[in-house]
Amino acid sequence: MSVHTLVTVSACPLFMIMELINCVGTIFIIAYKENTDLLVGALKKEGFSNIEVIRPHYSEEEMSYARTSRCLLNHRNAWKKCAATSDLSIVMEADFVPVVGFAILPLSFDLSKKEQAW
Repeated sequence: MSVHTLVTVSACPLFMIMELINCVGTIFIIAYKENTDLLVGALKKEGFSNIEVIRPHYSEEEMSYARTSRCLLNHRNAWKKCAATSDLSIVMEADFVPVVGFAILPLSFDLSKKEQAW
């Protein structure tokens, strides 16, 4: 399980405290059939409001692909959504367990030094 961020400089004003809650536009949760209610609830409790669960809709051909290849397709869909927005996005898998205070964790990079960060 992992969390990745993609951001453009305009995503978060530099005068604000660089906490995730102040900068994240959308959290994308990658899921197949997992129940994401607890994760969505925990993120909402932390103050995040724009949360999207991404579930795959495989074509008949894609269903013939290996399971790992289909997983990759679902990850690709999440990253396409990130690339389509100028806001900071967090991508996480359905089994991600946020710590209490996740929203106030600091960004791990300086927005003034990079146009995009991972």
